[in-house]
Amino acid sequence: MAKYAKLALAGLCAAAIGFAIELAIAPKLLEGIPVPFGRTGKPIGGSLFNLTFFHAILATAIIFLFAYLARRLGFDFGIIPKSKGEIPGLLAFAIFISSGFLMWYNPIFLVGLLASGIYLLASEIQ
Repeated sequence: MAKYAKLALAGLCAAAIGFAIELAIAPKLLEGIPVPFGRTGKPIGGSLFNLTFFHAILATAIIFLFAYLARRLGFDFGIIPKSKGEIPGLLAFAIFISSGFLMWYNPIFLVGLLASGIYLLASEIQ
């Protein structure tokens, strides 16, 4: 039972770290965006594009932090790569979400987003 309590504590710690990062960084990403949005016929998705990818990065980091802490406690969820063959897919995913976030600030990151997205699709087809 104590092992499961440690796992729950690790999950709470990972969630608390993610929540603290969210409170510190998200308001800076929303600067200059009029919230609440006025009623128009235009979509608002473009202005929240970087925030969407920020949340994807944050959720992925929390999941990996929890998986790492759980592995240290003796639980293995199979999320953390064990062989070198699994690393390129994980790296492509990291490039994908990072490029999506950075594309809001510089359009050249669209190349990384497209290349890693194509790699992820092609590797799943095999």
